[in-house]
Amino acid sequence: MGSSLAERLVKNSKNIFSYVASEDKAKIRDWIDTGNIALNSQISADPFRGIASGIIYQLAGPESAGKTFIAIEIIKRAQENGYTVIYYDTEGSLTTEEFIKRGLDENMIVHSIVNTVKSLQTDLLNQFDQITEKDKLIVVIDSIGMLSSLKEISDAKSGSEKADFTRPKELRSFFRTITAPAKIKQIPIIAINHTYDDPSSLYGGQKIAGGGGSKYSSSVVLSITKSQHKEGTTIVGSYATCTAVKNRYGREKTKVKVEINFNKGMSKWSGLFDVALECGFLISPTQGWYCTKDNKDSKFRRKEVEDNDDFWNGLLKNGLTEELKKYFSYQSHADSVFESEDVVEVLDIEDDVIDLEEIEKE
Repeated sequence: MGSSLAERLVKNSKNIFSYVASEDKAKIRDWIDTGNIALNSQISADPFRGIASGIIYQLAGPESAGKTFIAIEIIKRAQENGYTVIYYDTEGSLTTEEFIKRGLDENMIVHSIVNTVKSLQTDLLNQFDQITEKDKLIVVIDSIGMLSSLKEISDAKSGSEKADFTRPKELRSFFRTITAPAKIKQIPIIAINHTYDDPSSLYGGQKIAGGGGSKYSSSVVLSITKSQHKEGTTIVGSYATCTAVKNRYGREKTKVKVEINFNKGMSKWSGLFDVALECGFLISPTQGWYCTKDNKDSKFRRKEVEDNDDFWNGLLKNGLTEELKKYFSYQSHADSVFESEDVVEVLDIEDDVIDLEEIEKE
């Protein structure tokens, strides 16, 4: 039997990324656990998934908000799944000792220090050329906000004080050129980015640095803010509140509050109690006491179960998994109690501004 028209069209195509849809080359091969059930649910609408292969994710926030910490937790689980890492370091803040201290296999990490958008683009595209579809590679860029343009470096050397308008264009070019090969070769990319205060905002909003390219190419954009975690007067860690500003796999505007403990690391179950309350799986019949919606006779205190493996594993097997999928998926029509009434966050990507106040009015 001769080839179908679709097969002949692919054969004649000059586009190396063309394929007959039945081959499903763009199908997600792997899901990589983030290390936190609530965060998995937020970004993938499934508590047991997380980061998808072939997809670009952006973690944006101010300094010390927990962006790099979350990225390293994802890398740790990716390595357990057989992934090698290219860690593009624009800040020079990590060493081999740090990788080892955080539980990573240094033999499965390529630590690449870069300082310009073009050097990052050239190196990554060359790496893509050598990667086969069977190779398991994850890329982390830490961070987009610290990358320079060639003109910025040239002007600094010559003492020129002219404004540099080339960097946003270079970043847009970078993201345009990496999106398709990352998808076809199933390479997940985590781009860490900075936010900064927006002086034009009446509400003290934040903007994402770097231009619009990263926003358009990223399937998921999380805005991360930080608050202290205290026990009495002692600071024992922090909370990273993750807001889904953009999400192609789940409901946008959701917030998940992840605990990062200085001694224990990221809590697997942190944030899940609030989500379970929000979606109605847990209820509070009397102040300070809680129960599941289907078992009102068995009451418990929040502190008794917040970090209890048996408790949460039992609930996930008995209905909570389905509730989380429903709550975080597009089919859910629940209104989030996490939405702030008095804080407006503006995420500006050069000429493209996302105003959460306007989104909330929709």
